[in-house]
Amino acid sequence: MDKKWIPLLLSIFVAIGSLQLGSVVSAEQQHTSDVTEAVKLIIEEKDGFVHPGISVDPQKLENTRRELMKGNDPWLSYYNAMKETKYASLKFESANLKAGTIDTPKDSTFTKAAANVNLSSDGFRAYTQAVLYYLTGNSQYRYNALRLVRIWENMNPHAYQYYADSHIHVGTPFYYMVSAAELLRYTSVVDEEYDDIPNGIMNYSLKWTEEDTEKLTANLIDPVISTFLYTNYRYMNQHLYPVIGAMAGYIFKDDKARYEEAVEWAMVNSTTTKPDINGALQNQFRLIEANDPRNPTGKTYVQHLEMGRDQAHGAGDVINFTGIARILTQQRTKLDPEKGTVSTATYAQTPYAFLNQRILDGSENFYRYMAGYTIPWTELGYQDFGGKVSEAYRGRTGLYFNMSELYDAYRYLEGMTEEELETRAPTLTVMAKHLTSPIFYNGTNKVNFWGSFSDNKMTEIGCEYWLSLPSERNADKGIAIAAQAADSSVAFGERGAILDKGLAAAITEEGATYIRVKSAKSQDQIKETEYDSHFPNDTTTVRGGNQIALPSLIKINKPESEFLSLRIRSTGTAKLFISSNNYFGEAYQELNIPNTNGQWKHIVYNTNEKKQISRTARQLANMDFYSVISDTDVQVDFDRLQYVNASGGLITNVPTFKGNGEQVHYLLKKVPFEQKVELENADNVTLSLFNAPNGMSIDSDGMLRWTPDKKTEEPITVIVAADNGTVINTQQIGFVVSNNPHQAYETVLSTHDPDQVYTHKSYLEFSKRKEAIQALLKGKVEDRTFLSALSGFVNSLQALELLNPKLEDGTLNYYAYDSMISNVTTMNRDNLKRLVDNDTATFSGDMRAPSTFDFGAEYKISAKAFSFQARRGFPNRSEGMNVYGSNDGVNWILLTETYTTNTEAMETLRVKQSLLNEAFRYLKFQVDYPGIPTDPAYPGISSFAELRIDGTRYEVNP
Repeated sequence: MDKKWIPLLLSIFVAIGSLQLGSVVSAEQQHTSDVTEAVKLIIEEKDGFVHPGISVDPQKLENTRRELMKGNDPWLSYYNAMKETKYASLKFESANLKAGTIDTPKDSTFTKAAANVNLSSDGFRAYTQAVLYYLTGNSQYRYNALRLVRIWENMNPHAYQYYADSHIHVGTPFYYMVSAAELLRYTSVVDEEYDDIPNGIMNYSLKWTEEDTEKLTANLIDPVISTFLYTNYRYMNQHLYPVIGAMAGYIFKDDKARYEEAVEWAMVNSTTTKPDINGALQNQFRLIEANDPRNPTGKTYVQHLEMGRDQAHGAGDVINFTGIARILTQQRTKLDPEKGTVSTATYAQTPYAFLNQRILDGSENFYRYMAGYTIPWTELGYQDFGGKVSEAYRGRTGLYFNMSELYDAYRYLEGMTEEELETRAPTLTVMAKHLTSPIFYNGTNKVNFWGSFSDNKMTEIGCEYWLSLPSERNADKGIAIAAQAADSSVAFGERGAILDKGLAAAITEEGATYIRVKSAKSQDQIKETEYDSHFPNDTTTVRGGNQIALPSLIKINKPESEFLSLRIRSTGTAKLFISSNNYFGEAYQELNIPNTNGQWKHIVYNTNEKKQISRTARQLANMDFYSVISDTDVQVDFDRLQYVNASGGLITNVPTFKGNGEQVHYLLKKVPFEQKVELENADNVTLSLFNAPNGMSIDSDGMLRWTPDKKTEEPITVIVAADNGTVINTQQIGFVVSNNPHQAYETVLSTHDPDQVYTHKSYLEFSKRKEAIQALLKGKVEDRTFLSALSGFVNSLQALELLNPKLEDGTLNYYAYDSMISNVTTMNRDNLKRLVDNDTATFSGDMRAPSTFDFGAEYKISAKAFSFQARRGFPNRSEGMNVYGSNDGVNWILLTETYTTNTEAMETLRVKQSLLNEAFRYLKFQVDYPGIPTDPAYPGISSFAELRIDGTRYEVNP
């Protein structure tokens, strides 16, 4: 088995389809022949600043070039991959050059997002070209980089204006543009002039001049900082992005006062006017004291606050703090241990040591949760992020390529031993030891590490870390860079989380690692042993139910790619429950594992939400949890997950069972049963049975035959496996055997609840089938005729729909059947599920108009109250909500006495006393008194996360 690696860090705000990547080719192509020592770094240390020292450590950059000239990894692999991106092209390109000019901006204003897109493209290209000039000495790279910088030197300093979200998005591309200028300013010039013959530009000066410094400062650096970045009151990690950009400008300018101010803002931010949403390290990675009455663990620990919002934003914090710590370290900056201010005292600390290694502990808890483990969590009661830890984006760990940065810092700069790091930051250590190759699969997309943290706005810094790798990395084979991934599979031995160490363990054979899972008789027997050992006094946090978890998935919403494949081997048959959490949540899919007799097989399961075994079960887009359940002791080895009919995955037509999936047949003793198992994509498929009773068989055409010889009290469950030579799909079929027709009828009828009220349409069909069976039983009936009628009766029983299905809290489950709500306006109908899932991170979608539910011409709703809960972080978007009723969809009556307020708590609106007995076909949810917009640039958006209807459904003409 080939050893390969799949990425383990985070995709933050990344739409892979919009990545600015060049064509991906093999990283085996070597480019070290062009690396030379022709260019010298002009290293300066003055007035407390190190140059060049924004994006790189100058000494480590010099070491990077030495390692490249020796052909050493990981430097070589990163360099080769970087050279494959469009940013490394020797052809000059600019997104903001006026046609026919050398350095005149196409748009010299900076008042809208388009300017930031241009800066992103030109800034990262200029940075790449500047890096390549230093490494190779090729003057064409310097020419390209200088021209790009000089275009932006000519911006109009009076034409900058803040626009929506610019404080978030400008900082990173600005960081790269200024870092490019920093490298150009502090590198020697091989050729003082350059002739660009194809473009007719001759004798172009390659010298960095004082005029360059002055123009860049006056026309780009100062106006960008003052307009977009000089702020210390922004919401959570929105505070960090401008700090990073501003720091780059201050270092370039040698602005000591502003730099030291920015350092304090990043660490503590004591002067902020909005301390409740402070994004600085001390607040964002909050120390939760053991004696805090809200703390369920009884132990002091670090909590990453923004994980209460969602994990995409939480990831941004980790990346930002990591990058800020590197910038400060490169600048030889140390901190006051309490104030977080710049200090030269003997007791001053590095940013990594600050607050008892706060960056390490906060990041470890984040990575741990993203990997699938339960983490300690305290509900602090703050609006937007003080509730439960969010599952939004959990498991989205696909862009981790070279991010061993924190591990390297604590291992080689802070002097922690490997054993100390494994104890304090076990997940971080696993990630560092399981790096992916620089060209890798993120889901089924092949991605190049260089620039892949970002979309067209260059959202995150970090890919440039490879230029500052410590020299010790060459000797540490434990974190050696991996070979190029052969496919897009996700290996359990590298990505999987072992949750119950009593029932799962990592096994290594012939250099390959997989996870061996022992079955449990029920999910209640499965415990999350690691959490229990660290926080034994926590009786509040629910955990358990799955032996293992697998992150780093990107599920594909396409019909041909709705299956995932597990490469497993088993010693017996078992149930595999697949869910979205490890707190005994409802499984969204169930898989029947056949006995593979110790042979590795690919077995598939479906991720299409409309084909789940439960309508209400949640499913995460980037992670699955697995529990193996069996009445007997079964051992299942999990090797890897592979995508089906997608890039880098298994290409095959999955044999798919037609019909109702898990079905039960009611049979008569000694009466032959015969039924064809029908498949889609049945070509070259071999069918086999597992757990089949004596005498049961299935032929190559799918004909299942059995003559039962005795009555059964419990159903006999048989697994049918369809194997096309590439994958196996399975289906469970149940059989209940009775002695005679009367007994069979009573057995079926015992599964019916006569005390429930069903819809007239579904109950009418059930009654017809029931009467037909009863009529047959009054006379002498042929067995096959009876069994056929009994099968129809069973189907009608299963098709019964409750008139008023209930959620766990007793309110109306309007999502129970597709027939409950015939039409939804404004809101996507699929989002109805999100409104009953008890998760405030999932929501109605952002709407610009009221949403209307139509319960159909045959039904009306009479309600006592409506309860709403806001989308996490956006209570203003459901503020001022009223509910209206109508019977024609045109004329509306206000039903509710009050409207919603700005709160994240569940809020109940009572129906007016005079309308309690009125019933309506239509309900409309309308924001009449909107709150202050989250961003003034996006007014009029309404949304909500949970909706409960305390009411009764009536049939109009029963």
